[in-house]
Amino acid sequence: MMKNIYLVFIALLITAITACQKDVNPYITKAQVDKIDSIRHPAIKNVAFIYNNEVYFLADFTSKPQKITNNGSTKKFIRMSHDHAKFAYKNVAGSIDIVDKTGKLLVSLTQYNDIRNFDWSADDKTLYIINGDNVAFYGPAMKVPGVIYYAGYYDFISAAVSKNGDLVYLLRKYNFDALDQYEMVTRKAAGGDPVFYRAEESGLPPMKTVNFAANGLDLVLGFDGPGDDVSNTYLFDNLSQYPTHKLGFNSISTPAYQSGIKYMLGAFDNDAGEHLIGAVYLDTDIKDNDKTFAGYAGVKYLDWK
Repeated sequence: MMKNIYLVFIALLITAITACQKDVNPYITKAQVDKIDSIRHPAIKNVAFIYNNEVYFLADFTSKPQKITNNGSTKKFIRMSHDHAKFAYKNVAGSIDIVDKTGKLLVSLTQYNDIRNFDWSADDKTLYIINGDNVAFYGPAMKVPGVIYYAGYYDFISAAVSKNGDLVYLLRKYNFDALDQYEMVTRKAAGGDPVFYRAEESGLPPMKTVNFAANGLDLVLGFDGPGDDVSNTYLFDNLSQYPTHKLGFNSISTPAYQSGIKYMLGAFDNDAGEHLIGAVYLDTDIKDNDKTFAGYAGVKYLDWK
């Protein structure tokens, strides 16, 4: 009898001890844990890129890309609509072709002969085109400020339009006694005085290109690099007046930036000097959170929306 009582006591004691032990995450569900982890380690989704002169769409870094085109003709500077249904790129003649997600050619814009930049409006109804120092539109016209030259700056380089219709553009002023001077000008759609930015660091390459992220407000300023690449990249959160991040590379193709998930995307040189698609994590609280999409060495142009 005493032995049975003793065994019952031991069983009750073990039950009490195990009942007091905590689960790994006793107060939240696994789905909530996964959600928190996805915020701290966000996925890279919806990337368009050109590889071996074909357009590809990558839904996620963990998936296989979808091949959009299949004609092998020269293609440059891919720009994908925000709904991922249309892809615009420069063809071998320097004109802009637009294809749908099946690769079907929708239109070839042969009327522009000095294309500096292009991208889609926030509603995807219009492709704006920086042609020379003018902003042209394929689709409904957007209300965009014009280019104005300031204080001796007269060489127009590149421009981009925010989702609100703000115009950001680059100007150069020749300086025969020293290095040429470069300036980034922001003209707000709502009006007001223009905002000017000059890089304060000495010895930087010339300013080369500007582009907006998928949210239409985060800005990338790229400095001159080899070929169509850039070297230094300055990132401006929410069209801020001064850079949020300043990064330097030997060479990077068409960098794109999204401050919401703290990543910059681009094509970076690997050890063999071939460009691989990579995502650089820009926050300091998580280490080694960079990502690389392997298997497509040689990518030169990409877009991220």
